[in-house]
Amino acid sequence: GRSLAMVELPDGKGYLIRSGMTIGLYDGVVTSIGNEMLVVEEDIIDVFGESKKRTINLRLRQEKE
Repeated sequence: GRSLAMVELPDGKGYLIRSGMTIGLYDGVVTSIGNEMLVVEEDIIDVFGESKKRTINLRLRQEKE
């Protein structure tokens, strides 16, 4: 099966995230979801006007049952 992550924003809203989804202010694409990490790649323009990819690793907190 495909991995899913449930994320909660500071305002308390929760979302289910899966690989391939577009998220964030810069339309980053979720490239992988592991047990402890969600990886997002964004296309950005640097200060010199060049297009680059930025990888963001978001740590996932495990909820205790």
